[in-house]
Amino acid sequence: MIYTDPTKRLELYFRPKDPYCHPVCANRFSTSSLLLRIRKRTRRRRGEQAAEACPEASFNMEILGIVSTIYKFQGMSDFQYLAVHTEEGDKHVSMYDKLLLLKPEKQAFFQRDVPLYIPPPIFSRLDTPVDYYYRPETQHR
Repeated sequence: MIYTDPTKRLELYFRPKDPYCHPVCANRFSTSSLLLRIRKRTRRRRGEQAAEACPEASFNMEILGIVSTIYKFQGMSDFQYLAVHTEEGDKHVSMYDKLLLLKPEKQAFFQRDVPLYIPPPIFSRLDTPVDYYYRPETQHR
């Protein structure tokens, strides 16, 4: 779907099932490149010591096609938030079953004690570094 629409960006989720995971986006670029398949075959000589054996390597290269479009991940990855609670003994416990509403729940689900977890209100709007030029404000007369 992303490939058919040239205006869309390709999104990569590090944890696809996590609703708090923020994607890394790739931009589309035109290119003229070749797709190669390179196979390396090694053959060890028999009868020699393992330390002295020099494997013989042969390479087989094959051109598979021409690449006209690539996607580059040029932006920075945003912070990734995990819903994890640390219990006694430094044991980490996932809180997703306590936080996510996957089905209609009864009132007892909402009144039970849950460790404090505050998800971020918003992720970063930009994925490329920006120079803010911190300067003192100019004073006008």
